[in-house]
Amino acid sequence: MPELNVLLTVKDRPQFTRRWLDYASRVSLPFAICIADGGCNDAVPKLLEENSYANISITYIRFTPDESYRSYYAKIRTALEEIESEFCLMADDDDFYSVDGICRCIGFLKVNTEFAACQGLTFQFTLSAEQSLLYAKSTLFGRALMPFYDFLDKSADLRLARLSNKNVRVWYAVQRTADVLGVWRFIESAGIEDLFLAEMAFSFAIVARGNVKCLNVPYYFRQHVTANSSNQALHATRGNLASRMRDPAFMAEVEKISNWLARKFKPEHASLNVFENTVREALGLYIRNVLSSGKELPASNRVLVRLKLRLKQLIIDTPLLSSFVNWLTPRFNIPESIRKQYFNDTDTVIAVITRRPGNQ
Repeated sequence: MPELNVLLTVKDRPQFTRRWLDYASRVSLPFAICIADGGCNDAVPKLLEENSYANISITYIRFTPDESYRSYYAKIRTALEEIESEFCLMADDDDFYSVDGICRCIGFLKVNTEFAACQGLTFQFTLSAEQSLLYAKSTLFGRALMPFYDFLDKSADLRLARLSNKNVRVWYAVQRTADVLGVWRFIESAGIEDLFLAEMAFSFAIVARGNVKCLNVPYYFRQHVTANSSNQALHATRGNLASRMRDPAFMAEVEKISNWLARKFKPEHASLNVFENTVREALGLYIRNVLSSGKELPASNRVLVRLKLRLKQLIIDTPLLSSFVNWLTPRFNIPESIRKQYFNDTDTVIAVITRRPGNQ
């Protein structure tokens, strides 16, 4: 039995799924892959039938289409119930993991059993403008994005207070399958309709359960801007976070999450009422911090941001220039001890996203 299972949730983006599987095959991903497909057609089964991925272990599960967030949560919960490995991690089909980073996280959790999750550094990459968000002539990697913080406080209330001040998630961390399944069972049974709140509940539950470690190793490579993402769909159908907060149903879901967290993870030294207030305040502060991070910039700052974006796009759209920046930048902001692994990982990502299928 494999030590870890990657749960890859997909829906009607077979081109992204193919690119993800091409990457997994290129690195000979040594973990089991469970594809949970909530799409409306047979594109992924056809993809698996037409392409040989003999060097990776794939289990494909077809679900009824994800017509609502409840069906999406049910898909995740059902797929997790099929996973028998001790550890698992969640994956999107537009991002990539470092095999070395995952292995280091598994090793850490096996030794440090009191920790609930472990992850590494996340790096963002952007594709050149001429492509369709899948393949490109060139790409640009940025410095570590959302440097995941350690949560090492001895009690749940202190860890939650720390999380509330950090706009971070542990969605992509290596975790124990049983813990992850328990959270998704709650999210499904509680009928949480807002995806942002479901992800928030997931992060708060893991941090409340135990310590979270961030290793100083390349771990996760996240694409900046993709097509048909779940967050794009959420904003299109229900508006942005500020507008959704005015809906009483939104605040009712926050209360459900608060009550569950308080009863599930109350420290022995705390009273239930006190811990409920602590959790409620932490959730509120977390939401406010997310809102404040997206506030409109002053006019002078907006001009500077636009200039930076134009310069960045110029670099991305010039393959020689982007290659030079990708070579030069890590020598200033990535420790020498992990630089070799960083270049190994980014070279593999670049090889996949700059090669269109059929042009091998």
